[in-house]
Amino acid sequence: MINIKKSAIQADGHFLSCEPMRVLQLCAIVIFIVYLPALWLASQVKIGANSPSVSSSSQLSSYGPDTLFDLKQPGWHAAKSPTYPQSITVDFHVQREIQLLGLLAQDGNTDRAPKAIRIEIANDGKSWEPVAGSDNACVSNSPQEWHDIRIDKPVKARYLKIIIFSNCGNPEFLTLKGLRVE
Repeated sequence: MINIKKSAIQADGHFLSCEPMRVLQLCAIVIFIVYLPALWLASQVKIGANSPSVSSSSQLSSYGPDTLFDLKQPGWHAAKSPTYPQSITVDFHVQREIQLLGLLAQDGNTDRAPKAIRIEIANDGKSWEPVAGSDNACVSNSPQEWHDIRIDKPVKARYLKIIIFSNCGNPEFLTLKGLRVE
């Protein structure tokens, strides 16, 4: 049997005499009130479970589209000297409302950004329906250098495809730093 003697607890420079059982009770209270609910909450959060999957028709080396929603440099690069059309496909994993698509050009390389695009949606990833587009997405039209394309009537879909017919002038590169869907 373990022999637990009286403990001394220091609080603000003073020592208080405390029964060991009381210390154990306080620890149990802290565990039940603070630690266990936090542990349960952490178990309910699935990192990346709600993150969309992004794929593209081509990519240069390791510059794939998977970080487009994270806005990380250098972003997505299509294969060098791309042939058009190129495409980016987003799988949201669940049906969601879509009313706006934002495109963010790679920092300092707006001539590499998509210019003429068409936005299509699908619920099965096969039967695509056009919902919006832009003939000139080269010029930002919203804060922080985004080019926003509004969908006239909000739609619900699991998949979103961006079909790119040209870029803003660079013959070698088609790049994009970020995507935003609202």
